[in-house]
Amino acid sequence: MIVSSQLSLIIDTILKIIADEYDDTKLARVFDYVREDYGAKGLVRSKFDDFVEYNHETLAELRLVGREKDGTPNKFINMTGMQRLHNGAIWQQYIEMQKMKELMYDTMVELIGKEKADAKLKDHDIKLLDGQQKEIEELKN
Repeated sequence: MIVSSQLSLIIDTILKIIADEYDDTKLARVFDYVREDYGAKGLVRSKFDDFVEYNHETLAELRLVGREKDGTPNKFINMTGMQRLHNGAIWQQYIEMQKMKELMYDTMVELIGKEKADAKLKDHDIKLLDGQQKEIEELKN
């Protein structure tokens, strides 16, 4: 690890394990629950919190937080691991958004036709990925 003159941490590492079976956004949310358990204020919960099945132990199993000598998870954070978690969460959300755009477009084409669907995309400045647009049109033909 290197600390630059601007106080940036520079780490020479490669992620060797990718745990895609986890929902990274839910793992990040658990971190907020843990902070609240340690006294942080201001966490606003919603109905979607009911669907988070992970806990402090999950974070410790994934080495995102440390453990006490007795094995219980503690409040020490693996900052490199959290950075990877956040990158994973961003990518998972991007994928979901692309899937939703495909579904929305397919549904619009079925309901109002291709020309009107294309016009709505343009009006709302929504762009499908180049491959998505071509794939959708090939499937239609």
